[in-house]
Formats: sequence, C-alpha cells, structure tokens
Amino acid sequence: IGTPERPLSLHGGHTYEAYWKVKVVQQLLDYYEKKQDICILYKLMNETGMAADDILDTLQNLEVLTMHSNEKPVIHVDISQMKLIMKTEQSKHAHWVSLDTEYLRFTPVLKPFLLLNDENSYENQLKKIEVIFKKIESAIP
Repeated sequence: IGTPERPLSLHGGHTYEAYWKVKVVQQLLDYYEKKQDICILYKLMNETGMAADDILDTLQNLEVLTMHSNEKPVIHVDISQMKLIMKTEQSKHAHWVSLDTEYLRFTPVLKPFLLLNDENSYENQLKKIEVIFKKIESAIP
C-alpha cells in the first residue's frame, strides 16, 4: 500500500488521478460481478495498493461516495457509467505498460495501514462502506 510523495506536480497529479480512477473503477466492477455489497476500506486498500486518502479522494472525484441520513457512508455505483469510464480510460491509456508482479520486488518505506492507526481518523470511521449498485441502461452506446 502506498501513495506518491507529496506535493504532486500538476502533471504528476493528473497521471496519478487517472491511474487511481482506473484501479477504483476496476475494483467496483469486480465487486459488482461478485455480488459484493460491502466495501471494507482495509480490503480495498490491499486490493488496489492505494492509501486510504487516495481511495476516498477518488471515490469523491467519481461522485459515488455519499453519506446516508444515518451518517454511514455509501457508494452508489451506476454500472453503465463505470463501464463507460473503463472503456474511455483504457483507450486513453492504451500505452500503459503492464508488469508481471511475479518478478517485481519492492519493499515500501512506510508500514502498511499507517494511515489507519489514528482511532479518530476519518478513514478509520469509514471501515465499512455499503455499496449500492444501480444498473441503469444509459442512452450512451
């Protein structure tokens, strides 16, 4: 689990945001296919390799993270919209190189879950996030 060194340059910010968007949308689509309706932030961090702050920022940028009236977080996912985002992002970033993780050796400097150690942190309060999938047939082919 990691995050880039801050502050990000303008170009670096755009690059990371595009990558994060793809990773989060891929994971939401995977949840949909597995009929998984609870997103545990800790697991999402492990599944995407992203830090909690970056995941939450990405969910907010995608405009899918909301709060229920009971103050519990909910991710509202329009499957058609997520599939369209993936199609668009994959065509825009067709030049991205894939690595065989079997041959990748990396030891992060930060300990995993460093961002979740503070009991009062916003991320820690959002350990479980309900995922609501909306399968809406959009007018976009």
